[in-house]
Amino acid sequence: MNKIVVSPDLAYLDYSDLLNKILGILKQKSLFSISPDGCRMRIDIEEVATEVMRLNPSNPLVNDRSARAATLNFSPNTHDLFRKQIEKIAIEIQDKLTLAMQKNGEYHDRVEFIRTLTSDINEFQGNYREDNKTRLLDLTYPFPEATNLKKQRLTVRQNDNSKNQQLLKAHKVKIHVDKPCDFTTTLIKGINNYINIKFADVDQEDKEDLEYVISNLEKSHNSDIYKLQNLLNQETLGKLKKFAKIKYLEFLLEQVEEGEGKLYLQDLIRRLKLLEDYINDTSKADGDYQVSYAGATVNYRELFSRSEAYDILPIIPLIEGYLGEVESPQKDAIEFTFGIKMKLDGKVQAHQKNSSFDYHLDLLNPDGEEHKTAIAESSKKSPLPRKVLKTVFLYCFIFESNESMGSDLEYNPIEFLENKILPTLKGNDDQAKKRLFKNCIKRFEELKIKEKINKTKELIKNIIKRKTPYPVRHYPLHISVKESILENDLDTIIKRTTFFKEVLQKPKECLQYINLGEATTQGNLLITLPANISISEIHFLKTEDQQIFDMKYDLVPGIKVLPVLFLSMKEGQKFYHQHLKSRRLLIFPHRSETDQLETNQEFIYKITYSLLTYICLYVILENQSKIFVPLLRIHQKEKTDNAPIENFSWRKFRTIGNLLSNL
Repeated sequence: MNKIVVSPDLAYLDYSDLLNKILGILKQKSLFSISPDGCRMRIDIEEVATEVMRLNPSNPLVNDRSARAATLNFSPNTHDLFRKQIEKIAIEIQDKLTLAMQKNGEYHDRVEFIRTLTSDINEFQGNYREDNKTRLLDLTYPFPEATNLKKQRLTVRQNDNSKNQQLLKAHKVKIHVDKPCDFTTTLIKGINNYINIKFADVDQEDKEDLEYVISNLEKSHNSDIYKLQNLLNQETLGKLKKFAKIKYLEFLLEQVEEGEGKLYLQDLIRRLKLLEDYINDTSKADGDYQVSYAGATVNYRELFSRSEAYDILPIIPLIEGYLGEVESPQKDAIEFTFGIKMKLDGKVQAHQKNSSFDYHLDLLNPDGEEHKTAIAESSKKSPLPRKVLKTVFLYCFIFESNESMGSDLEYNPIEFLENKILPTLKGNDDQAKKRLFKNCIKRFEELKIKEKINKTKELIKNIIKRKTPYPVRHYPLHISVKESILENDLDTIIKRTTFFKEVLQKPKECLQYINLGEATTQGNLLITLPANISISEIHFLKTEDQQIFDMKYDLVPGIKVLPVLFLSMKEGQKFYHQHLKSRRLLIFPHRSETDQLETNQEFIYKITYSLLTYICLYVILENQSKIFVPLLRIHQKEKTDNAPIENFSWRKFRTIGNLLSNL
């Protein structure tokens, strides 16, 4: 039996206020409605979730601003209460279902009624049907046989002498980080060095106050020291992955002997390194990187410290595919392994653009439909102004050049950015910014950036396709926390009883204070961790083990099917009536994509909707056997749409599917 054990080292959770409000709203709602023919049932938890959201229940994370997520680590005396509240909600849902059945008048036994909503799996077998020459998507499926299928066992190359034919090749990156045996002691030493330099002239009383602050930080289990340690554990991996992208480009460049795109690949690497130096320039204040557009404000130092900062470039490696994590027995080192794939200016299907470069230039264009539509909305709701600010800076940094120079490798884009781009972006004239965006697009056309991208793309494709094995490459580096994360005002330190700036409470913004690079003796670093990035190949070879076989569906009579449909009735009602109204199923409406929510509202809505979905399905499926429950989600747009409700729906259904498998 699994047992939830409370740990004082983790963030506490208290769901009591949220669950009380859910139960209170449930008592006021009918929840279930059964169609007149008794073949379909609608479960209106969307209304409950919306009402609960409006009541603004307390955040379950109890007074822990540093925690982003938490396990079931209940605050003292709330564990039993949680169980009782869930039981009350389940009983209330059972009563609501019974009441709906009584109104329908035909069934009184809950288990028997649910059986009438199911269909035998063979009822779904058949050829696709049409209505007015439109194929009906009513879950009818021909279940065709698949013949002459082939299965080939592969093996991973262990040495270069293998004679087996290579069928596949992949690249992987390993990120190894050494951790200090005593992080707190090492960090305290760094803080003391900072005090000795920064506050060397303070009087004895102030020195004693500073010593008290250090002592308090060292003793408290929830102090800023531990928050910094968590920051390094949780957020640094993202920066390491960003660093690995540049190293992978270097890895590819090392394999190039000649080629027209070599110069452009060299220049891409050079400029990415230059950009890293620029955003990590300690001589610049945070305000030097602050820009705005259409009411949205962005800090380039914070923005380009993130793992995904360069992913909007047309050509960039993507560190994806989590292959493993290993921690040393002494817990003094950890190693992560990821797969690598190359983004090569491919199509953006969701927006019907032929290339990533074209798509981002279209975002930048003030006369483009997407740009105009998004700017017309509230800037707080639309992410486009931030995307535009990010795109114009990064694309100018990477692609701007001076034709009069002999080579792109001689051009430094920083002067151009600081003289021509940033002054306008820092100002308040949005019309001037729109003119700037148009000029940038025109400039990219004059510089024939598209041609350069295509040449670089072909070069990289040829490198990757080459069959000759490449040697493993190691890139040692150091992870450092800058002293600038510390306060430099004595009164502020004593008043807040911490040396760390308030930004430590915001992990993403703290990334700007973490530096990755070569080993250095510079004195403005608080703590340094050695690390190593290695890039290597995985070769998959053919073996003698092959099989040829046929497959067909085993549609055994007696397997019952109860489809569960999730859709926004606002956008999806027409689809439902056209395609699915004749099927026996359950319907769970959810919010419309156009209904914007604030962050705290969105959290309450999601957790309430997910919880009630699971409990409702638990109640409905209780004592049912041999039943298949397909979860169907009707996309409101393209399946690649990045709308918040689409992302939420996708994650929710995956989670619910995993939970249902354990019922």
